[in-house]
Amino acid sequence: MEAEVSSIPAASSSVVAELSADAALTFSEISYNEISFEQLKDIAKNISEEVYEQYKDMNEILLSGTIGWDVTADKVRKQFSDIPPGEDIRIVIDSPGGSFYEMVTIFNFIRDFARNNQQEIVTYIQGLAASAASVIALAAKAGNPKN
Repeated sequence: MEAEVSSIPAASSSVVAELSADAALTFSEISYNEISFEQLKDIAKNISEEVYEQYKDMNEILLSGTIGWDVTADKVRKQFSDIPPGEDIRIVIDSPGGSFYEMVTIFNFIRDFARNNQQEIVTYIQGLAASAASVIALAAKAGNPKN
């Protein structure tokens, strides 16, 4: 029963060597022929600075964390109530998503607030807006086009 097993490690090690060589070649092509990591960091920094300049005078509402736990409808309402009437609002989202039911409540609140008030309300995704958070990002009057 042991005779057949001895040929497997030699075959698999040559496959791994081939895959490693291909992976190294692909990485080299990307880093030297496309865009370097440093260039990518510079681009991101420039976009961040442009966005900051464009929206720096807006009141900021931060939705950071899991929807339904860290971010609740009550907390969102409280943040909105702290903003003086008529002032523009920027909603910054960084969330992996969360509760569907809490998302619907938050979405409806933001959408209704945007419909019933004249100030500009813009969403900005900083980091992650997955699942329920991506739907909340659609509730404002406008999204950040650089986002």
